[in-house]
Amino acid sequence: MPLLLTQADLRPLMHSPELLELAFVRVEKAILHQKHDPPENGLSACIAYGEGREHDLRVTQLPDAVTLRVAPNYGDPPPASDSSVMLLFDPNDGRLVALVAGDDLDVMRTAIPTAVGVRHLAPREAKVLALLGSGRQASGYLRTYLHALPSLEEVRVYGLDQAHREQFARDMSAELGRAIRPVASARAAVEGADVISPVGLHQARPFEAEWVQPGALIVQLAGDGPPTELGARARIVVPVHQTPSADHPGPARDPGSARPWVSADLADILAGQSHARDQDGEIVLWDVSAPRPWDPPIINWAYKWAVEHQVGTEFHLSDRPLPPPLP
Repeated sequence: MPLLLTQADLRPLMHSPELLELAFVRVEKAILHQKHDPPENGLSACIAYGEGREHDLRVTQLPDAVTLRVAPNYGDPPPASDSSVMLLFDPNDGRLVALVAGDDLDVMRTAIPTAVGVRHLAPREAKVLALLGSGRQASGYLRTYLHALPSLEEVRVYGLDQAHREQFARDMSAELGRAIRPVASARAAVEGADVISPVGLHQARPFEAEWVQPGALIVQLAGDGPPTELGARARIVVPVHQTPSADHPGPARDPGSARPWVSADLADILAGQSHARDQDGEIVLWDVSAPRPWDPPIINWAYKWAVEHQVGTEFHLSDRPLPPPLP
């Protein structure tokens, strides 16, 4: 029977380093698989409701799972309760396998793959993280970054609202048992940082190129772009190489530049066929701004953990006799 997994059921996944490492491994395998066998198909759409609310819908098909994710655009007004949900289907017969709350998992489905890249692309023994943003997404990214980079000694957080970033720092310091330092400007966060990650700041230019030290890693997420001149000279790494398109042209480059749009992809780095930097001191831009098929590996991670630990509630929607159990 299908399994119902609520936000409360899944909460242990958000706070266990051991379980998080299993997700890292699953995402690495998915990236390597996509290099040699791209997703068969996918579908995305947006549904608008009254009062400025929107839902993003995305179907992703991989050999081991088919997923449907329905997630609100988080902003103003806040999302309604029970508005984020994920469905997991058996790829062989279309049977519903799980109905999963997307509240926390929706953040982790992008935070975990992003942190996998940070683990492999950050400067060796990275010490300072600059987190530009202090909203809902930032907490999930912070947890995964700290797991990916145990060498981190200092975390600086900047958000546009002073009271909010200070409260975020207090809450996360208490939860994580380490000092998270709020700073008064993006410059105070970025200068001297080894890893720079805008998360939900939603500024076209969240920091200036001259603030970035040599050898730093910059995370490029949708809606939080680095300065154009920085993207034009950084070594750009994507999860799996793709050709630029009208919908996703990639970071701008100087017209006379002979360098390709993409310098390397993480799949080749994971396979030992490429490397993060051509030379010491090179700035790396980890570009995860394009839609990626992260849903199946992350939802499968949650589902398999729940089955193994007998978490969740079985249910049945049809009146037809139950099908035989999955092998």
